[in-house]
Amino acid sequence: MRVKTQICVECGSSFSYEIKRGRSRRLCGDRRCYNARKLRQRLERRARYPRCKTEGCDKPAERIGAGLCEACYGRLRRTGSTAKRSPRYRYATRAGYVKLLIPGHPLADSNGLVMEHRKVMYDMLGPGPQTCFWCGVTLEWPEAVVDHLNEDKQDNRPENLVVACNNCNRARGAMLPFIERLRPEAVEVLVATIRSHHDRKTGRGE
Repeated sequence: MRVKTQICVECGSSFSYEIKRGRSRRLCGDRRCYNARKLRQRLERRARYPRCKTEGCDKPAERIGAGLCEACYGRLRRTGSTAKRSPRYRYATRAGYVKLLIPGHPLADSNGLVMEHRKVMYDMLGPGPQTCFWCGVTLEWPEAVVDHLNEDKQDNRPENLVVACNNCNRARGAMLPFIERLRPEAVEVLVATIRSHHDRKTGRGE
């Protein structure tokens, strides 16, 4: 049995192996050396590639026949064009609300998204403390809720929106199923009852 000793071209350590048919080994048996060599060879190949022919793209054209990088080639296969799609400005949430992509808006989240109904009221009322439409408590914008009066979450006209506190928002939402079941004559009785109760509590009925 013939044994040959070599120096690993990656880690520089000495190793021995049995000579058989085939090419001489240049790497020791450590898998890390094999992976490092494969990565270096890949980077060397990438450095020799021309630049992607898509305007504004400086990635290597790994798809040599098409003259495109992997990203542009993938877009061409999916959409028929190498052009990037513009980011969407409007998003519909699962809950039915509308979000807008407005990075930098005072109410935007970390992704630059802000609820359209909150933006409409903020732009109309401005920054600073706000007043709950229902109970009159003072609110800062982070804790303020914006109610849709007609319950249409995509109807973001200013006349359909009011600022509310969280307690009033939840109480109003809990009342809606009951109100929807009322007969027309019952609605009138309910309104009169509410007005009478309110007057007694505020002293207006005295």
